[in-house]
Amino acid sequence: MSFTDEIFAIGEACLYIYLPKNAKKKKLNNNFLEKKLGTVATTRKLTIIKKLINRMD
Repeated sequence: MSFTDEIFAIGEACLYIYLPKNAKKKKLNNNFLEKKLGTVATTRKLTIIKKLINRMD
Protein backbone atom coordinates (compact mmCIF):
# COMPACT_ATOMS: atom_id res chain seq x y z
CA MET A 1 0.00 0.00 0.00
CA SER A 2 1.41 3.40 -0.95
CA PHE A 3 1.09 6.35 1.40
CA THR A 4 1.99 9.26 -0.87
CA ASP A 5 2.73 12.49 1.07
CA GLU A 6 1.83 10.84 4.37
CA ILE A 7 4.55 10.83 7.03
CA PHE A 8 4.50 9.08 10.39
CA ALA A 9 6.79 8.67 13.39
CA ILE A 10 6.47 6.33 16.34
CA GLY A 11 6.54 7.85 19.82
CA GLU A 12 6.74 6.09 23.21
CA ALA A 13 2.98 5.75 23.59
CA CYS A 14 1.63 7.26 20.39
CA LEU A 15 1.96 7.56 16.65
CA TYR A 16 2.50 10.96 15.06
CA ILE A 17 1.07 11.35 11.56
CA TYR A 18 1.37 14.19 9.07
CA LEU A 19 -1.48 14.13 6.55
CA PRO A 20 -1.23 17.08 4.18
CA LYS A 21 -4.39 18.33 2.52
CA ASN A 22 -7.61 16.37 3.19
CA ALA A 23 -6.99 13.80 5.95
CA LYS A 24 -10.40 12.18 5.41
CA LYS A 25 -9.34 10.96 1.96
CA LYS A 26 -5.99 9.50 3.09
CA LYS A 27 -5.30 5.75 3.25
CA LEU A 28 -3.40 6.06 6.53
CA ASN A 29 -6.53 6.83 8.57
CA ASN A 30 -8.06 5.73 11.88
CA ASN A 31 -9.78 2.66 10.42
CA PHE A 32 -6.55 1.42 8.82
CA LEU A 33 -4.53 2.01 12.01
CA GLU A 34 -7.12 0.34 14.26
CA LYS A 35 -7.15 -2.79 12.09
CA LYS A 36 -3.36 -3.01 11.74
CA LEU A 37 -2.45 -2.13 15.34
CA GLY A 38 -5.41 -3.72 17.11
CA THR A 39 -6.14 -0.60 19.14
CA VAL A 40 -8.43 2.42 19.20
CA ALA A 41 -7.17 5.37 17.15
CA THR A 42 -8.10 9.04 17.17
CA THR A 43 -6.77 12.03 15.25
CA ARG A 44 -6.62 15.73 16.02
CA LYS A 45 -5.61 18.72 13.92
CA LEU A 46 -2.49 20.50 15.12
CA THR A 47 -4.53 23.66 15.82
CA ILE A 48 -6.74 21.69 18.23
CA ILE A 49 -3.71 20.23 20.01
CA LYS A 50 -2.27 23.73 20.46
CA LYS A 51 -5.59 24.97 21.90
CA LEU A 52 -5.69 22.07 24.37
CA ILE A 53 -2.13 22.78 25.49
CA ASN A 54 -2.96 26.46 25.99
CA ARG A 55 -5.94 25.54 28.18
CA MET A 56 -3.71 23.44 30.42
CA ASP A 57 -1.32 26.35 31.09
